Amino acid sequence: MDGNCSGEISVVNVNNDKGFSLGKVASYCGVTRKTILRWVQDGLIDSFALPSGHHRVTRTALVEFLRSNDMPVPGDLQTREKKSILVVDDDPNIRRIITDLFKPHFLVSEAKNGVEACIAMGANPPDMLFLDNRMPYMDGVEVCRQLRGHEKLKNMKIVIVSAHLNSESYGALMNMADKIIRKPFKPVELVDTALELAAQRPQS
Repeated sequence: MDGNCSGEISVVNVNNDKGFSLGKVASYCGVTRKTILRWVQDGLIDSFALPSGHHRVTRTALVEFLRSNDMPVPGDLQTREKKSILVVDDDPNIRRIITDLFKPHFLVSEAKNGVEACIAMGANPPDMLFLDNRMPYMDGVEVCRQLRGHEKLKNMKIVIVSAHLNSESYGALMNMADKIIRKPFKPVELVDTALELAAQRPQS
């Protein structure tokens, strides 16, 4: 392998969700704003800062916090935007086919190799990764190793979609990927797998 994205996966807290004020988060949690501020400062709730210095908490971060602390999630928070998928394959035709399959259900982006995928995930981490194994610069095994070793991305759902899997790479991926699908794939299998993984609750 020629590439290494160690250090390139740097999660940037960029989100189209404008986020909730700490006062709003406090009302959802049934505590005071001061308590929420302390939790944010202690790193218990992920947040981002506006240019004004005020903190905001995204819908996703708030829901994950409520669930991880066995607190009820109000109905208005459970209505979420489509989950996102990054499709990684060096074959543009395969990327197009998979992207077209997912577009009715998910927000889909593409990368043509493992290094490009690492950079994309660092800037805007998707909910799921559909990943080829044999690619230039960095193969799927190494991408999985990078992700599973990254604190913020280690629980990302990963599906390997590949025709090139020897016994060594298959064994390694069995321990890191959520599912392995061999090419040529059945379109319904890809869509069903994505929908099934999207419905699972995130790991704490």
